[in-house]
Amino acid sequence: MKKNRTIVFLSKILSHFETMASLCTKTGLLKSLRKFYSSNQECVKAHYSAHHTIPTSYLLKSGLEDCEYTNFIKRYNEIESGNYGKETLSKDSCQNNIWLVKPANMNQGYINLGKGIKVCKDLKEIESHISSKKPGSIWVCQKYIEKPLLYYGRKFDIRMWCLITNSEEVFIKSFIIIKKDISERAPSNIL
Repeated sequence: MKKNRTIVFLSKILSHFETMASLCTKTGLLKSLRKFYSSNQECVKAHYSAHHTIPTSYLLKSGLEDCEYTNFIKRYNEIESGNYGKETLSKDSCQNNIWLVKPANMNQGYINLGKGIKVCKDLKEIESHISSKKPGSIWVCQKYIEKPLLYYGRKFDIRMWCLITNSEEVFIKSFIIIKKDISERAPSNIL
């Protein structure tokens, strides 16, 4: 029992800071990046958007067809018809038009390891999955990187701690965490 409490405690430390939801949650990061890019004149002039930093992502609410939903449907159909121009991913990473649907209220950390994430290969599957959930629940629908960089056949992410002060000093923690997926990634494992 004591061992499990330690794992949960370490997971919270490693996965996010409780008061930093604007950067450490899926929805918070997406909203923060959108706000940054739309309010920064240099980014506006260069036509940069949040999708230049992270894969194309939308915040969809179960049971609600709003502007965000309309934009998602439009982008899905563009990719489906072969218009990859807006994607920062290569054409090879868009051909199957695969999307991840993630619960917005769940940080992944080391305990969840992808719990609640669904890989969808068509629009009907995405809509069916979201509409089967509690009305008003929020879901991140994100373009799947179909040809990701792999480490020994597995997807991975790199996490590190850093602190940037008001005087623009940067402090980086002396260790980096590399987190690998449990399963190997091959097209047959995804589709």
